[in-house]
Amino acid sequence: MAIGSKIKRLRELKGITQSELAASINSTKQTIFKYENGIITNIPMDKLTIIARVLGCSPAYLLGWSAEEEKGASSKYIKSVEEDISNVYAVEGITEFKVIGTILAGYNGALEEVETGDKIQIPTAMLRGRSPSEFFTLRIKGNSMYPRLLENDIVLCLRSTSVDSGSIAVVLYNSDEATVKKVRYNSGEDWMELVPFNPEYPTKKITGAALNECRILGLVVKLIRDL
Repeated sequence: MAIGSKIKRLRELKGITQSELAASINSTKQTIFKYENGIITNIPMDKLTIIARVLGCSPAYLLGWSAEEEKGASSKYIKSVEEDISNVYAVEGITEFKVIGTILAGYNGALEEVETGDKIQIPTAMLRGRSPSEFFTLRIKGNSMYPRLLENDIVLCLRSTSVDSGSIAVVLYNSDEATVKKVRYNSGEDWMELVPFNPEYPTKKITGAALNECRILGLVVKLIRDL
């Protein structure tokens, strides 16, 4: 459901008029009409935070980052990449990230993070007390991870050089461009598999010397998708 439709539904459930909602953000009825009908979709975060408070939900819900019960929005869930996990995120702050489109291997083993020019804002509570510098956001390319991850989805990744087998990770393979895949391996054995979710794509098994050129760059922890 689009952000405007969510605002309209929650406003009507609570019996709040467009004029009353507009007054709460020091705006006009016409502006609320434009929000609700998708004429304006880029709602400033300071106004969105107030709207969410008035409507009894979180900005994360309105932005499509979590699913909440609309009647009172008392039960909250944040969508992880693997499953729905029960968590309540009190949105007390917002952290802004630059969206990365590509991660490449540079000279002398350095990494080049190529930004898309886009920025995304997420509730700081999603970082679970960690520093924002420990994370990066990456835009998904292609459909090898369909249906779990779609092209142009954005994933929040925790910077890490190792992950548990079965995790979804950002991996640099063969000194080339980074890819997002499910990582599978057995401890003590000289191999690792990069597993796509889309059955049309083959699993890549990395063995021997090629494993030395394979680098884990981060653990995918959250999916951020425009609805």
